[in-house]
Amino acid sequence: MNAHKRNDSIREVMLAYYGDKLREATGFDYPAAEKIYTELGNSPGVYPDTCLLFYNMIAHYQITSVLEVGSGFSTLFLGNLSSKLKSPRFSFLSLEQVPFYANLTMRLLAAAAVKGMPSAAHVLGFPMRPSYSDLVEQTRGADIVFIDGLERPYFLNDISAALVTPRFVIIDDSQAIEKEVLYNFMVGTGRHNFMTYNGTGRSDRIQFISLKHPEDAVKISELMGYL
Repeated sequence: MNAHKRNDSIREVMLAYYGDKLREATGFDYPAAEKIYTELGNSPGVYPDTCLLFYNMIAHYQITSVLEVGSGFSTLFLGNLSSKLKSPRFSFLSLEQVPFYANLTMRLLAAAAVKGMPSAAHVLGFPMRPSYSDLVEQTRGADIVFIDGLERPYFLNDISAALVTPRFVIIDDSQAIEKEVLYNFMVGTGRHNFMTYNGTGRSDRIQFISLKHPEDAVKISELMGYL
């Protein structure tokens, strides 16, 4: 077996491992949800390791508000999770600037609901370049902001000052973003404490986790399963 195939095999084992842990913790059937999304002509950009990290952070820190910028498979998971939390204090909102993806996400939520995966997600269509004031309004009060960084690097440049208050800002696909963009984000927000996460050992998608409180780093490492 060559190195490439061996690495692929390892990733498949890790995906299965995190998928089982995710189902045990949340009841979310990742393979079934992935099948639904694939039938719609797309594939998940968020793997079960990241879903599990979301759940662990929400449960441990008693998160009450999550804002997502860029909808998709993660919208289904977080919406399904919010429907199970059954807490009137918990809110989840997904902002989507691209009509195609907004429509795809709504189709995914509808198809998943038919298969017994209800979702409490709210998907809000936004202009391609939303105004600073609009985004400040949406991020106000959010405990976690999750950003699809690959397709939305301008988001970090344009409104970094609006992302000062959330306890955690998680940027997916951060490896594909120019380092200068991430540096400007840290300077613009004053958030110099960050971690990276790549639970399944993937080379193509890495989460950049910006911490408002540096003391959160140890607990986040524990929640990642590193300690």
